[in-house]
Amino acid sequence: MLINIGFLGIAALGLNILVGFTGQISIGHAAFFGFGAFMSAWLHERWHIPVVLCIPLAGTATALVGLVFGAPAARLKGLYLAIATLAAQFILEDFFARAQWFTGGVAGRITEPFELFSWRADREESYLYVVLVAVVIMYAFAANLMRTRDGRALVAVRDHYLSAEVMGVNLAYYRTLSFGIASFYAGVGGALYAHYLLFVSVEAFNILFSIQFLGMVIIGGLGSIMGSLMGAAFMVLLPEVVQAGADALAGSAIDRTLKLGKLDLLPERDGGGSVNHSLPDLRTERDRAPLEADQGLLEALPLFALINTGGNTTCRCGSTCSDGRRRPRWRCRQRPMRNLSRLATSWIFSGGTSDVGTPFSQGVNDTFAWVNKTRNGVAGRQVNVLANDYGYQAPRAVSQYQSWSRDRVVGIMGWGTADTEALVRFVTRDKIPYVSGSYSAALTDAAGKSGRQGVEATPYNFFYGPSYSDALRAMLQWAADDWKAKGKPGKPKYVHMGANHPYPNSPKAAGEALAQELGFEVLPPVTFALTPGDYTAQCLTLKNQGANYAYLGNTAGSNISVLRACQTAGVDVQFLGNVWGMDENAMKAAGAAANGVVFPVRTGAVWGAQAPGMANVQAISRMSDAAGTAYRPVHYLAGVCSAMLMVEAMETAAANGGQVTGERIRDGFYTRKDWVPKGFEGVCVPSNFSAQDHRGH
Repeated sequence: MLINIGFLGIAALGLNILVGFTGQISIGHAAFFGFGAFMSAWLHERWHIPVVLCIPLAGTATALVGLVFGAPAARLKGLYLAIATLAAQFILEDFFARAQWFTGGVAGRITEPFELFSWRADREESYLYVVLVAVVIMYAFAANLMRTRDGRALVAVRDHYLSAEVMGVNLAYYRTLSFGIASFYAGVGGALYAHYLLFVSVEAFNILFSIQFLGMVIIGGLGSIMGSLMGAAFMVLLPEVVQAGADALAGSAIDRTLKLGKLDLLPERDGGGSVNHSLPDLRTERDRAPLEADQGLLEALPLFALINTGGNTTCRCGSTCSDGRRRPRWRCRQRPMRNLSRLATSWIFSGGTSDVGTPFSQGVNDTFAWVNKTRNGVAGRQVNVLANDYGYQAPRAVSQYQSWSRDRVVGIMGWGTADTEALVRFVTRDKIPYVSGSYSAALTDAAGKSGRQGVEATPYNFFYGPSYSDALRAMLQWAADDWKAKGKPGKPKYVHMGANHPYPNSPKAAGEALAQELGFEVLPPVTFALTPGDYTAQCLTLKNQGANYAYLGNTAGSNISVLRACQTAGVDVQFLGNVWGMDENAMKAAGAAANGVVFPVRTGAVWGAQAPGMANVQAISRMSDAAGTAYRPVHYLAGVCSAMLMVEAMETAAANGGQVTGERIRDGFYTRKDWVPKGFEGVCVPSNFSAQDHRGH
């Protein structure tokens, strides 16, 4: 937290010079902060400039950009100035998204840690010194600046610009100068941020972040140098204090009084009016069990981290642990346990993929609760679940990972493509097995022998199910056979649809390449957002292009909007969904518009089917549904299977008194062939992992 306060305090001080000392306004400070972050990362990667020089150079480059926007804005005041700086925010955001050579586009850019000669600040303890030095230098410079003629001129512009102009102060010059100084501070702060997180993503530097900077300045005090640092500290510490209060109230009478029940987003069956879908297996033509809707769509989406604290570590509330770490009182539980493996969960209450992450996360959560109750935990250690919200934002996931790595994480159950790919370098460095909800093919190259540009070796990344690319290839093979079976003339037309995001883009190249090999005419991709909306324009594009087969790369929520819009527009297209793009909830919500959609299920059975392992899955379900009445969609079952792979790999690592380390857990994934977790036969399909290939299916 001290590091966050440091680089945010530097950026906030720059904004205070502009707002508090000069009397200007800026609602685009986060964009300049982001420009400095990307510039430092780009200078180091492209020109191999040492990081120690990249930071001030990034500040200088950001100052030049600030002068470009500041020059025309210097003649504006009030609302007009605010709108001009808001325009700067959106212009730079658009630039970040489009300039892939500079930012890495929507996938973001990985950076390197600070290094000076042979000293490398790749841990928080060492990087704190770097930030402290930067804070001292930048704050000392600002304090001295305010004592100079130029500093007094800035204050004069704020206090009474007409009198200042009469006295010979060039208003346009000093207003523009204040924009340049503010941008320089933002750029330096952004560069420090980039080399702390070691990952920079476009989505982090939005308008809400700019408003947070304004909040820091206002809370700390306009025109107060040290107030900028205090304001940054307040904004960083406030969520921690709120979380501490929530933890303290957990289980109390107040908590029970305020607890909200689940909100049912889907209509109940009316006995005949609603659509009752079933899942026909395209390979065997067998009808699967009737599908009903999950009733808990507002549950959270977590990242899970398994933390091995060791069997002999004792730790009392408010005291120093036997391993040298101090445990704050507010993080204590009522009954501390020995032989504890902690499961840190990163909950998400918003984001474009929470619709399908909800049942998946519940499956993972219930599985570890069941393992605790029926198997005495993992390797004799109970699993304690901790929570953190990362909001489907890769930078926040990377930041949370830094915290987990300090707590000796030995395994992580993760989620999205952007954050999982961003963490590849970290989990490889720290040797932490990472089972994700992302099925990106970039995560399967365990030995790094694919030769694909930009794809790193992923020896510690695993997932349950076929990769997005392999699943799409299978559906395209089916589509080619389907076209021939229908006896239609000419070449079928195929189009990739989805958001411009690492997750839907993951199988795009592989799918289009195979489609061409199979004789499809590949149409230009059609873009639509990860969130629900009106996608009539996209459907009309499909209709005008004459598309025959369309791959939906997004999750179910936005795919439903497309299906409905295309049904209304009379579009005759065979839709192919990805593993997260369609499920029972989506089929019921979409109604007749979902008829005929093809998608990979990735489990051997759906809820309620006759399978040997279904009894255990239903027992797991009762961990959160004691009555046993909830219907669990395929994503819930996939969460169960994913969690059980991690459980059995950890048990293998601990076998015969072995130590539960990341390397041993990773090797545990290699010890079985046609691996189905014990007791889950018929539900979880066989998985095979090797040291060269992590395509489990």
